[in-house]
Amino acid sequence: MNASGRNFKRDFQLLVFVVTALLCLGYIFLTANTAVAQPLPATTTLSPVHNPAASLTASFVLTGTLPFTTTGPVADFSLTGEGCPDCLGADLSLRKNDGNNISQRGSILSYVLTYQNNGADVANQVVITEVVPANTTFQPNLSAHGWQPTTLPDVYVYHLGDLEKGASGSVIFTVQINDPLPAGVIAITNNATIGDDGGHGPDKSPADNQAVDVNYISEEPTPVCGTLSSNTTWVPYESPYIVTCDIVIASGVTLTIEPGTEVRFNSNTGIRVNGILQAAGTETGNIYFVANHSNPGNGYWDGIDVFAGGQAVIQQAHLTHGGSTTDSYDAIVYVLSGGSLTMVDSFLSHSGSLAGVVNYDTSTAVDIRDNSGIDNTFNAIQVNGTIREDTVLGRNLDLAYTTFDLTVAAGATLTMQPGTIFKFMDTNADLSVSGLLDAQGTAVNPIVFTSVRDDAYGGDTNNDGSSTAPFRGAWNTIRVNNGGQATLDHALIRYGGDVDYNDFDSLLYVAAGGILSLHNATLSQSDQYGLLSQYGAVTLEGNTFTANDNVGAYIQTDVNTPPPTVQNNAFTNNSSYGGVIFYNGGTTGAIGGNGGSGNNTNGLQIFGTVSGNVIWEPNHNFPYVIADLTIPAGAAVTLRPGVIVKFQDTNADLAISGSLNAAGLLGQEVVFTAIQDDTYGGDTNNSTAGPFRGAWNTIRIVNGGRATLDHTLIRYGGDVDYNDYDSLVYINRTGTLTLTNATLQFSDQ
Repeated sequence: MNASGRNFKRDFQLLVFVVTALLCLGYIFLTANTAVAQPLPATTTLSPVHNPAASLTASFVLTGTLPFTTTGPVADFSLTGEGCPDCLGADLSLRKNDGNNISQRGSILSYVLTYQNNGADVANQVVITEVVPANTTFQPNLSAHGWQPTTLPDVYVYHLGDLEKGASGSVIFTVQINDPLPAGVIAITNNATIGDDGGHGPDKSPADNQAVDVNYISEEPTPVCGTLSSNTTWVPYESPYIVTCDIVIASGVTLTIEPGTEVRFNSNTGIRVNGILQAAGTETGNIYFVANHSNPGNGYWDGIDVFAGGQAVIQQAHLTHGGSTTDSYDAIVYVLSGGSLTMVDSFLSHSGSLAGVVNYDTSTAVDIRDNSGIDNTFNAIQVNGTIREDTVLGRNLDLAYTTFDLTVAAGATLTMQPGTIFKFMDTNADLSVSGLLDAQGTAVNPIVFTSVRDDAYGGDTNNDGSSTAPFRGAWNTIRVNNGGQATLDHALIRYGGDVDYNDFDSLLYVAAGGILSLHNATLSQSDQYGLLSQYGAVTLEGNTFTANDNVGAYIQTDVNTPPPTVQNNAFTNNSSYGGVIFYNGGTTGAIGGNGGSGNNTNGLQIFGTVSGNVIWEPNHNFPYVIADLTIPAGAAVTLRPGVIVKFQDTNADLAISGSLNAAGLLGQEVVFTAIQDDTYGGDTNNSTAGPFRGAWNTIRIVNGGRATLDHTLIRYGGDVDYNDYDSLVYINRTGTLTLTNATLQFSDQ
């Protein structure tokens, strides 16, 4: 490269830096004297033109158009991109709807354009641009006052002025469909855009700066009735289809309903699917399944019923006023055992009963997600039976899933997507897992398991206002059986654990042979336990167990149980201990970092007989509370520096025939004391009564046991009334004790 080229490259890089900085500060202005009605394209470039005669001069070519009409200097941040990370910017959105899907020649179309600034900054000089659809005529007298023509034919603009962050509103733009229409015209398409002067940077979400509405032209209604014995297609320009008796799609036959089609049902009619229903609408061409009545009540028509072997795909559809209670299948969409349903991005409302029902069993395949619904007698999609195929339940808006009983069979996986709401119908209802339950939410979109009476999540599902409220034990349990596995992350589980139905007595139950991985979850308002694990393999990390009517988490472990992990959990406001570990000849994995307050007893109760190697890490004002614990020969318990151990009552002791290693540090001593001692580990028993000599029994080293105690503090034990040990630490002739840097005080003997 010659000197001129090197100098140009250096100077151009410097100039780009300066221009970028000035753009971020709003000091670069571009002059536009031509009215432009289209938004700025996705790609706008600033290109150098090399002039070899001047190393300090570069000219630039701006490629693109401005998203507004102006005749003066305008601050343009559209070129900043990543070069302006601190520009918060406006975020304009535009939606439109004329309330119709099907229209006739000569019809009036009044488009309601709803606008909003979702950004963090004000949007200056906001303009909506409308293009009169082909084959229509603008109706100014029926439109909002203020629409102005531009120099471009059939293009109008509406000046909104400055739009503060969060501000919204709507304007009306009205056209009339021409009559007659040219041959072949089957739809009217309207496009509108919104933009500002760019003074606060480029729009943050340009995809929603444009709104499109499509109306299909229909000549006259098409009546339909009876069994379809050959492949059939329903098209929008023959809409609306009037269903005068049940439509039956025979096995092996496909009914295809094209985007934009409208289907109207007479009273107590519906579609019965034994073959295939393909009703996949689009964002601008929704499919409508509605009542053939100007003022229908809930459940006016029957519904779409998918029988064994039948398949239905319903996407971008509106289904309203179905679910007649006179039908055997009282839901707008009802899937029988062996049927298949994909229902996505659809709206279900005004059912006489449920929005949807799925009965799982052999070969039932379902994909339900991103649907919404309101004003159904029951705002829910009910799922019952046994899932035998891999199944996904996706998030819906104000449309929960409900169940009386749902089972995930061995070999099957039930996946719940973030934001899924799952409600239980009554005190006997449960979710039984013998396969795999994968329910991993997020902090923003947790997965919720709760009672059908709980309106806080998923809305008023049972549609009874405030006449019923959730209560502890309103449903049974989520049960992980032998061979079953559940992974739950960012889940809320509440108002279950009914104690009158069976012995599970918990929101979440894990049987021997079951596997549970529970992270970042909240278990609350159980009628008994938040979690009950009877020899299951459990990992509990980062969870909250709160306001349960007994213990927050109760874990039993034996010699066949994989070591449970209990780390960094919070236990609050439970009616008994925060947590309990019953060592029935078992061991544990990582234990520590837990905390809690407001429980009847603020601690982790420990009792039984350990095996293997057990390690306790320190908790946060949440001590280990021993009722009776035995360390047999061959077992070892290690207490890390800072561990607080309290003894439950005057009979409580620690018997060592194996090994105890309690090695503290200066300032991080291992403490053994009474439950009444608030000096260490906080107020564990929520009592004003203080500790006393003999408040617990002893640390007993017998039968070849060994204990190493370094930097330990042992106090308020040595009860003289329970047995003959009468000391804080007792060693018989076969025991071994290494005691260094320890303090033993306030013994009863």
